[in-house]
Amino acid sequence: MDDPKSRFRKAIASLMEGKRGLGREPADARSRFVGACLLTFEQMLSDAIRAKVVDAYVDVLAWELAVLGSGAGPAGIADVVGRLEWHLGHLADVDPEGAGRERDDGTEPRPH
Repeated sequence: MDDPKSRFRKAIASLMEGKRGLGREPADARSRFVGACLLTFEQMLSDAIRAKVVDAYVDVLAWELAVLGSGAGPAGIADVVGRLEWHLGHLADVDPEGAGRERDDGTEPRPH
C-alpha cells in the first residue's frame, strides 16, 4: 500500500502529465498548472518542516493570499476568505480511509 505522500505525488504527477483534470473536468493546461503549484508548495512545506520554520511558511502564504485578495478589493478579499473556509472545512470532513474520494454531501469545490 502506498503511503499518503506517495499517493499525493502520484496524483500531482498525473495532473502535470495531463492524464487527469481537476474534479470532473478533463485535463487541460489549467490542471497541469495547479499540479505544478501543488508540487512546489508541498516541496516548500517539506523544506519548512525540515528547517523547523513552518510558522514562517504559513505566514508567507497568508501574506500572499492577503495581497491577492486586497488587490481585487472587498470582493477579492471575500473570495479568498471563502475559498480558504471551503478548503479548511473540506479537509476537516475528510475521512483518512477515504482520501481521494468525492464528498457524499454533493458539494463541489469552488473553481480556482
